[in-house]
Amino acid sequence: MNSLSRVTLALLGSLSVAPAAIVLVNPSFESADIGNGGALLNGATGWPAGATYLVDNNTTQNQWFNEAVPDGQQALSLAGSYITQQLNDNVTGAVMTTTVAQQFDISFFAARRAGATGSGSGTFTVLLQAYNGNTYVGNLASQMFYLGVNDSNGTTIDLGLGAGEWSDQINLSLTAPANLFAGNNIRLVFAANAPFGSGAGNLEASIDSVGITLIPEPSVALLGGLGLLGLLRRRR
Repeated sequence: MNSLSRVTLALLGSLSVAPAAIVLVNPSFESADIGNGGALLNGATGWPAGATYLVDNNTTQNQWFNEAVPDGQQALSLAGSYITQQLNDNVTGAVMTTTVAQQFDISFFAARRAGATGSGSGTFTVLLQAYNGNTYVGNLASQMFYLGVNDSNGTTIDLGLGAGEWSDQINLSLTAPANLFAGNNIRLVFAANAPFGSGAGNLEASIDSVGITLIPEPSVALLGGLGLLGLLRRRR
């Protein structure tokens, strides 16, 4: 390996930017053990907005799911409403804002409630939203999921879940565009939607084991380093 190649590898290694996992509060909904049965709450610990039903799988398994929850003992039903959590920088603790374009990779598991039947299977949506303090400003990016199968809708991801089933881990990328609602803080949202068909489909969606990672754009230092590398090659 020649000296320029060594310099190249050292430069790229020093300037690489790794994805940064964002620490969420109560990502698997295990805080505040509910013991027997479940609890209808105005949000769960760390997820303050909306009416949610915290499910203890050990005692209500036949009512909610036909299999164990993916992570821990408890999961959360959206109960026809929504939950949110503000995103903070793990290093500085500062609230993340919408000033620059940011890609977020989101992972979670989803379930369709036991006893759900037919076309009443509902949808839920994962969103990045802009907030000014606690005031909603607008949607940055979103993706809707259909718990069952709805091939006629090209924009919704079909999970194809039967009643009481949990999905495999779902991995989703959403990007908050640069300067859209600039300067407002970013929140992650899970929201239940009304069904495409009849029935109480908006009560069917449950989630568990949420994770989110910030995928940084190439830094100014990295771009400058690549320019320096090109200059070195030209001089040879």
